[in-house]
Amino acid sequence: MATQLTVLGQSVRWSERIGQGATSSVWLSESASTPCVLKLGKGPAEAPRFADEAERLLFAAAPEFPALLAVGLAGPALGAELGQRIEAGTPYLVLSSAPGKSLAELLSEQALTPVKSSRCSSHATWAPRSLRCTVPGRRMGT
Repeated sequence: MATQLTVLGQSVRWSERIGQGATSSVWLSESASTPCVLKLGKGPAEAPRFADEAERLLFAAAPEFPALLAVGLAGPALGAELGQRIEAGTPYLVLSSAPGKSLAELLSEQALTPVKSSRCSSHATWAPRSLRCTVPGRRMGT
């Protein structure tokens, strides 16, 4: 479904919702020229958090992070195009997309395993197996 949102001067078609959490949903674009995702807040109350996230993405510009392509406030018109109710003033971010695996896929493949952090031994954390502890001479989880 084509939307009123444009990315780098091109109209974007959102193919499917690829994820949903407590505060937002994520939609995948069909555009081959500008692969991107739409991160859409659950409502206007999410606007300050989205603004903070946008600011952090701008300051943390690096290949490991998605590029911020657009930021704004959506409303019922976008909701009609996506087939869901969207309240006026609902924030969104449009981020660059790269092929990869979801957290669920990584967990099912056991590419991430629970390990104990050497700095906070009372809390279990998730980390790639290849990460090392920051204490010289010790592997994380030992």
